[in-house]
Amino acid sequence: MTSTAFLLLTVLSVITMVIMSGTYIVTDKIGDANKKFLGVRFMLLASEIVPKVVDAFEMGTPLFKQLLPVTQYVDFLHLHREQAELLKVSILNITCLVTVIMNLLFWRDVHIDADDENGLLDFPTNEEATKQTQDVEAPLLGEAS
Repeated sequence: MTSTAFLLLTVLSVITMVIMSGTYIVTDKIGDANKKFLGVRFMLLASEIVPKVVDAFEMGTPLFKQLLPVTQYVDFLHLHREQAELLKVSILNITCLVTVIMNLLFWRDVHIDADDENGLLDFPTNEEATKQTQDVEAPLLGEAS
């Protein structure tokens, strides 16, 4: 039951990422955020889905026993425990490699340095931060006295 909940929450987080990365605040700073965070979503989904699919073919697991009427027609895909673990790790390693390549390609146009026109590192100085904090706190302090 918890694995199904984690799968649903993972899909929900991916949907939330798509919605949030479409906001003007994010797109003004980094451009096409949906494309840039595609690797993260790919890793999230793969880390939840791959083990479940492989468990369906791993002999002895509860999911294997439950799906045996369906998987009996592809018995050449039935795996022992060690084979299943190696397959999971191999698929997730390939997923990591694909994610790194996607990030390399999609983030190539973002340069984080002092001269960045998008303002990715445009944080307030100590005086500006102090003034912003005082501006926020001042009305509360003014009302209390």
